[in-house]
Amino acid sequence: MREKHELETKIINLQELANRSADEEQVAKLKKDLKRTKALLKDAQLMIEKSRNESSNKVVLRQLKNQLEDTEFARMAAVKAKQNVELEVADLQQQLDDVMRNKNDLEDRMLKTSREKADLSSQLEDNEEEMSEVMKKYKASVSQLSVDQITIQQQVKKQTVRAII
Repeated sequence: MREKHELETKIINLQELANRSADEEQVAKLKKDLKRTKALLKDAQLMIEKSRNESSNKVVLRQLKNQLEDTEFARMAAVKAKQNVELEVADLQQQLDDVMRNKNDLEDRMLKTSREKADLSSQLEDNEEEMSEVMKKYKASVSQLSVDQITIQQQVKKQTVRAII
């Protein structure tokens, strides 16, 4: 800024000298100096503009870096969350597999127990039928034994009566 101001001051001074001086040679020299000074002024203005752009570019670059860091942090958090979810899914899948295996084992045991129950029920029926037949034979035997006992008692009485007579 200061250079710009100095250059502008120099331009004004040179213009005043050019107006006061009547000498052609002096005028040509002053015009040449004026052109050089204008070129320097233009270069200085370009440098100032470039410096401003670089400064604003630095701010934008800093902001972009911050955004990049934030995005990278968010990405890492998302990756970690994804890994945690994958671990939970794997754990749940393992638990599901265990539950299904236990269910199948229980179903197999239940089927085996049902077969054993059916076999035992059939065997019980057979035993009950056999018991019923044995009880009938027992009752028939007891009944026959009673009849035989009565017959024997009557014969014993007859023989005792005969022996007494």
